[in-house]
Amino acid sequence: MTRENITNVVVAMGRRVTVGLVAAAVIALSAQPVLADTIKRGIVLSIESGEVYFDIGSDSGLQPEHLVRIWRRIKLRHPVSRKWVKDQLPVLRGIVTMVGESMSMIAPDADADTVRVGDIVEVLIPSSDPIVPPDYPPQPPEEPVAPEPLLPEVPLATRAVLGVWYTTAGSSIDVRIAAWQSYIEEFSDSPHAGAVREDIRILQEIRDTSPTRLLMDEPIISGVEHLPVTWSEPGRSVALAFAVRKPERLLAAWLHYRHSGDDFYQRAELRLDGDGYLRGDVPGEAVRYPGVEYFVEVATRGGKAGAAVATPQQPIQIEVEAPPEAAYFRQRRNRSRVTITSTYLDFATFDSRREGDQHKDVFFLFEVDFLYRLRFKHLHGIRVGFGVINGRGGSANDPESEAAGFNFGYTEFEFRTNPRRAYLARLIAGLGKEGLGYGFEGRIRLGAEEGSNLTFGASSLEEIGWLTEVRMQWGAFPTLPLGFAIAVTDQPNQGDVGVRLSTDVGIKAVSWFQPTLRISYQGRSVQHSGLGVGVGLVFDW
Repeated sequence: MTRENITNVVVAMGRRVTVGLVAAAVIALSAQPVLADTIKRGIVLSIESGEVYFDIGSDSGLQPEHLVRIWRRIKLRHPVSRKWVKDQLPVLRGIVTMVGESMSMIAPDADADTVRVGDIVEVLIPSSDPIVPPDYPPQPPEEPVAPEPLLPEVPLATRAVLGVWYTTAGSSIDVRIAAWQSYIEEFSDSPHAGAVREDIRILQEIRDTSPTRLLMDEPIISGVEHLPVTWSEPGRSVALAFAVRKPERLLAAWLHYRHSGDDFYQRAELRLDGDGYLRGDVPGEAVRYPGVEYFVEVATRGGKAGAAVATPQQPIQIEVEAPPEAAYFRQRRNRSRVTITSTYLDFATFDSRREGDQHKDVFFLFEVDFLYRLRFKHLHGIRVGFGVINGRGGSANDPESEAAGFNFGYTEFEFRTNPRRAYLARLIAGLGKEGLGYGFEGRIRLGAEEGSNLTFGASSLEEIGWLTEVRMQWGAFPTLPLGFAIAVTDQPNQGDVGVRLSTDVGIKAVSWFQPTLRISYQGRSVQHSGLGVGVGLVFDW
């Protein structure tokens, strides 16, 4: 054997050894046990203050930071058999923030109003137990099976309707509606067209009667390009165009827009032109100072739906020019407000020492004011009003009740740096027992004026005293605004410091009128405390 032959043999043996080692490593790695994940299912037990509670606890292996998905069972008719079929509609997802033994809580990615008690909860729980592949005995070779007879060919319209049904199972309502509408456009004379139109009507009813749709947990879908619009004149509609790289994959698209500072988006369907562009408009009534926000959501023929241009959390901002001063006064809608309030507080209702005028401690306030919303760039509104204060007492232990009174007028200015932050300053002047007196009041409001907000206020009035207050307005129910407040004061007579807890409930059945009832508990000591009541009327136009 020559030296060249020996070299070739050695090289060949080396290659065989290398291949053998690689194969052994692959077999060894593939034989490693795989971790077995489990999916736990439960139901939503309650929704409180935006937090969702469900019946899966630590005994199931649940831990904080696990991802939770919430679904809702719905019933739809099969497009061919017309039998009722159970399906699931994705509602929301979130991260586990608190785990108990048998109940846990999530803080959702978005507003939890869409979730309902009884919805299905699914959570993926990684397991530490490995899956060991069983050692199956070798199987005998399969015997040849005779071919089955050919089935009759299914009509194209039926194959298409079944394809839409199975493709959109588990998708959002908008994706289902868009898919069925696309089917109707292509197969308008299908024998299933009537049933599909009925299903579209049912799905639209479900969408329109459900709480606000959530878009926060939808994926980002690529393939749509857009040059953002960043500036506009007030009251003029904004035309938008979006380039689509593969229009044939697009099922439907929607433009979501809102006035800066609003809580919810409005929606408009985008149309696909023959040049591969989606086109739509932000209506002029939404284009108001200081700006408009928008993003685009699309649905694909593969059953996916998600944000394609910007996102609900980070929309595109259009800056709207402030209109000239004359235009402020021409725009009259929802600019004026008259408020009438009357409040009676008794600090000694439960004081057993009270006999006659002894330890009497009461406070009465009546106010009427008029607000005009100028909506200038920084000066938002001016309020003028007058009021009457009468009271007696102010001390927890002095049995001699001293009367107090003050008739006053005031002017208030509201300044805004953005739609969700306002600064209010009130200048007060009036007549008391000692003659002319002055006062001031300042407030800071965080949040939308007509929605949920938090207000910090402080005031001081000669002869009457001072007051500080923190008030939360909860706008979860638009027709039933709720308010909760805590105040510390020495009114009505610059007396002992007392604490007042109050809650108020309004009814806004119509846009121009809102009556309000307030109930309070206040006291200067545990023994010296009482109840209060107040009523208010608000007129808007």
